[in-house]
Amino acid sequence: NRVLVGATLAILIVAGTINGLMYVISLYFQNPDGLGLSAFEAGLATLPAAAGMIAITPLITPLAVRIGPGRAVAIGFALATVGFVALAFVESSWAYAAFVLPMVALAIGLGIANGPASAASTSSVSPDEVGQASGISNMARYVGAAVAVAAVAMVDNAVANNHRDAGESA
Repeated sequence: NRVLVGATLAILIVAGTINGLMYVISLYFQNPDGLGLSAFEAGLATLPAAAGMIAITPLITPLAVRIGPGRAVAIGFALATVGFVALAFVESSWAYAAFVLPMVALAIGLGIANGPASAASTSSVSPDEVGQASGISNMARYVGAAVAVAAVAMVDNAVANNHRDAGESA
């Protein structure tokens, strides 16, 4: 079932992306060489992304119905990519305000992609297979989140250690 496989991959990517990003961005926000926020402040600093995801939720279904779930997922990933591209140019001189718009764009994009992908995964199977499709989608969500956070943590740690070993700022 190509729709189920595609939707499952989209869910895996969405969960991995948002969880990996929020992990590493909260570390950056707390890093003294970054923004130097407390853990509580870093948590509060990520709230605009959550608020963006929540705010877009009522609009996702009408959008997906109008343009189709595949296009909605593609638009969501495109918007998330714009947010990621902006975050790829982070400099130590960035103030918190520079992070807000890219984080919100990324979260809204992933929110747009997640809803139609979840709906497509269960609507692409027969009624007696909906429970199995739902289980596969949920498994993809948890595996995507766990694997992405582990990968991001590994890369973040390796980069920080390499910088420190070279006598640079982490």
